[in-house]
Amino acid sequence: MDSIISSVNTLLTNLQKSDNPEDGSLFKILDRVASMSDHLLILSQQLSSSSVVNETELLIANANQILANVPLTQTKIDGLLSEAEALITELQSVSAQYQDPIGLVEQTTGGQLPEIMTNVNESLNLVKGMIDEVYAERMQLAVTVNTLLKVLNRMDKTLQGVNNNPLLKGGIEKTNHQKE
Repeated sequence: MDSIISSVNTLLTNLQKSDNPEDGSLFKILDRVASMSDHLLILSQQLSSSSVVNETELLIANANQILANVPLTQTKIDGLLSEAEALITELQSVSAQYQDPIGLVEQTTGGQLPEIMTNVNESLNLVKGMIDEVYAERMQLAVTVNTLLKVLNRMDKTLQGVNNNPLLKGGIEKTNHQKE
């Protein structure tokens, strides 16, 4: 037992000696731990007095809320993707049906497309002929309308003269046509 106590004394003496390469390394370690403890205490006081903790708590609460909504969002995205897949399948089907537009037109018209186009062409030529005739007769039509206006003006003057003639006043009876 004496030898153990003597060894511990020697060890403590060696640790405190200044010619020791670690020069009291145990006390230096304890000093550094105390210094670090002081720095941690100051840091914790600054954190508690600042709004960083509150902001961090709010950020964590928001993150938890977002994480809580992730399954619902995932479900919605899955639904949209399945709808998109159905639309793509339908689009591929429609695209396959319209790959041969000539065949589709022939099928729709029952193979009578040349006859239909001939009839349409003949109708358009007939309409064009009618428009050409109206265009050619436009001057005659204008003269006829102008002559008709002159005749109507002369008739109006004649009727005014008859109405204003004192010999004919009261001589022309107005008749009322009534249905029985």
